[in-house]
Amino acid sequence: MDWSIAGLPQGFRDIFLQKGVSKLEKEGFARSKDTLWGNLCFLLSVMKQNTPRTFRFLILDIPLKVLLPFIGIWMPNLVVRAVTEDGAVRQLLAAILLLGGVMVMFTALERYADGILEAEATVLQHVLHNMLLRKKISCDYANLEDKRISGRYEEADNYIFMQARFIAQAGRNLALFGSGIFGFLLYLSILRGLPLALLVLMAASTFVSLRFSNLGEKQRLKNRNYWGRGIRGLSYICGASSEAKLGKDIRLYHMAPWIEDRFTQMQRLFRREYMQMEKANFLSAVITAATGIAVELSAYFFLVVMVLDGRITVAQYVLYIGAVLGFSTWIRQVMEQMQKLWLLKGDVSCIREYLAMPDVEMPEGSVRQESGESSCSITFENVSYRYEGSEKDVLYDLSFHIEKGERVALVGMNGAGKTTCVKLLCGLLRPTRGKILINGVSAEKFSRTQYYNLFATVFQEINLFPASVSVNVTGVPKEEQDRERLEHALHMAGMDHWVASLPHGTDTLLVKEIDDQAVNLSGGEQQRLLLARALYKDAPILILDEPTAALDPISENNVYQKYDTLTKGNTSVFISHRLASTQFCDRILFMEDGRIVEEGTHETLLARGGKYSEVFETQSRYYRENPPDAKEAAFQ
Repeated sequence: MDWSIAGLPQGFRDIFLQKGVSKLEKEGFARSKDTLWGNLCFLLSVMKQNTPRTFRFLILDIPLKVLLPFIGIWMPNLVVRAVTEDGAVRQLLAAILLLGGVMVMFTALERYADGILEAEATVLQHVLHNMLLRKKISCDYANLEDKRISGRYEEADNYIFMQARFIAQAGRNLALFGSGIFGFLLYLSILRGLPLALLVLMAASTFVSLRFSNLGEKQRLKNRNYWGRGIRGLSYICGASSEAKLGKDIRLYHMAPWIEDRFTQMQRLFRREYMQMEKANFLSAVITAATGIAVELSAYFFLVVMVLDGRITVAQYVLYIGAVLGFSTWIRQVMEQMQKLWLLKGDVSCIREYLAMPDVEMPEGSVRQESGESSCSITFENVSYRYEGSEKDVLYDLSFHIEKGERVALVGMNGAGKTTCVKLLCGLLRPTRGKILINGVSAEKFSRTQYYNLFATVFQEINLFPASVSVNVTGVPKEEQDRERLEHALHMAGMDHWVASLPHGTDTLLVKEIDDQAVNLSGGEQQRLLLARALYKDAPILILDEPTAALDPISENNVYQKYDTLTKGNTSVFISHRLASTQFCDRILFMEDGRIVEEGTHETLLARGGKYSEVFETQSRYYRENPPDAKEAAFQ
C-alpha cells in the first residue's frame, strides 16, 4: 500500500511542504548504523542533493583555509633564506609579490566561500525540517498518537534550529573540520625531519586530545532521556500558556504562579544538565590546550638546540617553528570540531531515528472504485484493537455489517470505544486482530489514496488550515478546484451568504493568528465549513465522529438532520454519546466497554428495555428537567 505523502490532498502538500527531499527518504539513509561516519555521510548527502552550492564551496573552502596559513609560514622562510644564505633579494621580492597576489586571491575566494556556506545554512536547516515534517504527516497515524514518538519529532526539530548545535552552521563546521585534517597532514609531512622524541610527543598529544574530545557528548547521552523531555516540557509550557483556550482557566483559577514556578523548576533542571555537559566540554578543551602548549614548548627547546648544534639553518628554524605552531593550531581545530561532531552524531541520530520510524508496508492497491458508485458496504470481522503500551484491548472481537446506503448510529457513553472504531474504519489505525471489508474486499488491498477517497469525515476536533476558504474546503490549489462544485457545497452548507460578505470571497484566508488579513470563524461557522468540505468531497461513506459534542441536544439534533438531508444515498455512520440525536438512523449499534451489546432501531431498543433504554431514559429525564434553549441551534 502506498502510504506516502501522495495520500494527502495536493493543496495541503503544496502549502506546507517544499519539494526535493523525497529521493533521500526513498533511498532510506537511516538503514546504515548511526555511527559518526554514517551520520556525517548522511548530512553530506543531504547537502549534495538539496544545497549543491554548499557542497561545492565546502570542497573549495577546505584547501583555501590550509593554503593561506601555509603561505604565511613559507614567506618568512624565504625572507630569512634570501638574507642569510644566497642574498637573492630581487628574486625574493618577485616571490613575495607573487605569493602576496596569491594570498589576496585566495583570501577573496575564502571569504566568498564562507559567505555562501553562511547563507546556505538556513536552507539546509529547512530541508532537514521538511524531511521531518514530511515524515510526520505521512507516517502511520498510530505513531502520531504515541507521545513518545511525537516527542521525538520536537526533539529532532529543536536540534536542527538550535544555534549552539552543529547543524545550524554545518557547512562552516565541516569546512573547519576538513581543513583541520588537511592542515594536520600537510604540516606533519613538513615536520617529518624533526627528532623522533618530538614526533612521539606530538602523536601522544593528538591521541590524548582525541581520546578526551567527546566528554560532553558522553554526558549528553547519559542524560539523553531527560534532555529530550526537558526541551519538550519547556516548549509545551510556553505553547500551552499562550493559548486562548487555556487562558481562561489560567486567569480564573489563578494558575499563573504555578506555571511560572513550574517553568522555573524545569529551567533549573535543564540548566543543571546543560552545565554538566558544558563542564565536560570545558575539560576536553583544557586537556587539548594543555597538550598543545606542551608540544609548543618542547618544539622551541628541540629546535633551538638543533640550530645551536648546526643541524638546521635559521631559515629552517623559522619554517619548522611556524609549522609546529600551526600544527598545534590544526590539532586544536580538529579537536574543537570533533566535540561538535560528537554533538552532530547525537543530533543527526535523533533525526534519522525519526525518519526511520517504521510504517506498515502494504500492497500498492489493485481495487478499482466503480464509476458513479455513491455508497459502499462495511463489514467488521472479529476486529480487536490494543493501543501501544496498553495492557488490554479497547475493542474486543467486534463484528457488524453495514449495507450500502444504510444510515447507522454508533452510540455509547464516553470511553466505549466509538472513536477507536471510527479510526479503524477510516484506515488511520489497523486492527490488532480481525479484518475490515469494504464492499467485501479487505481494506489491506487498497492503497492509502484509494482507501481515503472512500470517506468524508467530520471529527469532534475542529482544525482549520491557514489557507483560503476554498483550499480548506477542496484541499487543492485554486487552479485545480471545481468552482461550480465548490459553490454548490458552500450553498448546501449554508455558507454562501457568509462567504459573499468576505472581502475576498472564497479566496479569503483563515486563521488570523497566522495572517493579519485572515479571518477567524465562530463555532457554528466552522461546523458549516466542515460540512461543506464533506459535501465537496462527495465520498461514498460519510462519518461524523461527535462533531457536535459541545452543542446542546436540540442543536446537535438539528446538525445531524442537516447532514442526513444533504447526504441521502451515502453510507453514513453517526457517532454520538447522546442517544436521542440519532433516532433518524436506520439502525443503532450501542457500544459498551469495546463491544456492541445491543443492536436495532431506536424503537426496538427502547421496547427491549435493555442498556440502551436505560441510558436513553436517564438522558431524557435530565433534559426534561433542564431544557436547553432551542434558539442556540447551530443550523437554523
